[in-house]
Amino acid sequence: MGARTCASLALAICVAAMVLASVAVSGEAEGWVAPQAPPAPGFPVKVALVLPLSGGDPVQSYGERTRNGALLAINEARAAGWDIQTVVADSACDAAAAADAANQVILTDTVKYIVGAVCSSASIPISEIAEANHVLQISPTSTSPQVTKYADGTNKEYVFRALYLDPFQGQAMAVVARGLGATTAAAMYDEGNPYVRDLAVYFKIYFERMGGTVPVFESYTQDTYDFSGVLGEVRTANPDVLFMPDYFGKVNEIAEQAEAAGVEATFLGADGWDSPDLRRDLLEGAYFSNHFWPGDPRQVVVDFVETYSTTYGTQPDALAALGYDATGVLLQAIAEAGVDDPSVVKDEMAGIAYEGVTDKITFDQFGDPIKGAAVMRIEGGQAALFKWVAPISQLSVVNDGPTDWPQTTTLTATVATGSDVTYAWALGDGSTASGQVVTHTYPTPGDFTAVVTASNWFNSATVTSTVQVVGYRVFLPLVTREVASWRFR
Repeated sequence: MGARTCASLALAICVAAMVLASVAVSGEAEGWVAPQAPPAPGFPVKVALVLPLSGGDPVQSYGERTRNGALLAINEARAAGWDIQTVVADSACDAAAAADAANQVILTDTVKYIVGAVCSSASIPISEIAEANHVLQISPTSTSPQVTKYADGTNKEYVFRALYLDPFQGQAMAVVARGLGATTAAAMYDEGNPYVRDLAVYFKIYFERMGGTVPVFESYTQDTYDFSGVLGEVRTANPDVLFMPDYFGKVNEIAEQAEAAGVEATFLGADGWDSPDLRRDLLEGAYFSNHFWPGDPRQVVVDFVETYSTTYGTQPDALAALGYDATGVLLQAIAEAGVDDPSVVKDEMAGIAYEGVTDKITFDQFGDPIKGAAVMRIEGGQAALFKWVAPISQLSVVNDGPTDWPQTTTLTATVATGSDVTYAWALGDGSTASGQVVTHTYPTPGDFTAVVTASNWFNSATVTSTVQVVGYRVFLPLVTREVASWRFR
């Protein structure tokens, strides 16, 4: 969000590949923990909120909304018996100011946990100071790969984030495009804005990997106001979709001129569209990715929206929701650790399964969340949820064995997260099957290793299950022999 600092494109693509690559897992998924205040741990906790709280809009408003969500989670915990002291520091969306704030809260205020920052340019120096001092940091909204990793790709063990990265967002919209049946796409992007440019690049990479083509991939500058040339190319190419990942102000300008130019493609966008000032009247039928949908019927979201709206007099947006989830998952990890020790809490957080208001959250080996994107569709001038798209995580499988031969065995696969998942089975006796639940009659008694692979556009996972098929057990009847008793006279 806001002023983003992006790593080199090559590094980010490598990160995306590591996050979304095929993985092999086993065992059952842990139970999901809803974002109500966890039980109080019985010891005081000091948390710093390091966010941009000065400098004017839009950056200052980003920090204030994120802070509001974080404070809501903290106040809910206090009501549940937690003893939490908060320290607030201004990162100003600036590297030097952020470093000063981090040194202040860590060295002077002696905090062990940081929620922040918003901008990657601030979160990166904070993460380096936090890592060096073994202080746990979770950023609600920073997207640069270098927040959780050093430039050489090594991990910062004490640093996490609550939102998905831009490589995933670009891939998510490519998945949406292919799901809509699009085979051709155009993309327009601001060449001077790394966030916008890289989203366009990620979209193009993944759309082409999925078999699509991108005949128009054109840039503009922040000062461009006449888009007739690029839009003329788009009209001539007549693609199925047009990806415009810029912020809402520039998108409004492009959409208005696209309508006049006769462009008929379906418009696609990213989280920069999330604003009440987006010209939805010009974008009817368009789709864009976001982190949060306030109309989500899950009870955790209903409760959050109601409480936030009552507290602050306005409906929460994605920034508030991410601030709430970042703080909530931190408090849950502290509760599960049972000690006020970041070296223990970080390990609990690394393995946590948290049902946040922005989606279910688990973390990969780098502290980046494995979670879905809310894809919004503009209908009747309003943005409504179209679907969630997510990579696969925590694949598990069970079977109802041991089975008496020749009875059928039922095998069931489940994933903690994943959209449009398909399941392919090798049942261990040369047979194959598909579907989340399969039934199979094994030809003989014995032990069989069933293998299931879950796949979607994002990634795949494989897990095995041992199936025991028991042969007939033969019971011989008990035979009794009556022996005559003779009495001789």
